Amino acid sequence: MRPLSAENTRWTLTMNQEANEQVAPIVWSPEQFRDTAKVFWSRILEALVAWSQRHAATIVYAELSRLSDAELERRGFARGDLHRQAFESR
Repeated sequence: MRPLSAENTRWTLTMNQEANEQVAPIVWSPEQFRDTAKVFWSRILEALVAWSQRHAATIVYAELSRLSDAELERRGFARGDLHRQAFESR
């Protein structure tokens, strides 16, 4: 790392000023901001709902996989299809 000097500081400030001049500011109207925020939070909500559904299916699968073949058959499940049935039910 180079030692800090007046020359290095001036060069850094000049580079930052040039970079800032090349970037156009982002200006959103309140409506654009509101619409973008709605889309963002709706996608976050969709992801959380999908995660919770997969988590619930995982719990169902874990509980059913501990049962004996006879108990699974009594409940209408086949051990070979257990993973598909547990995850498709959600």
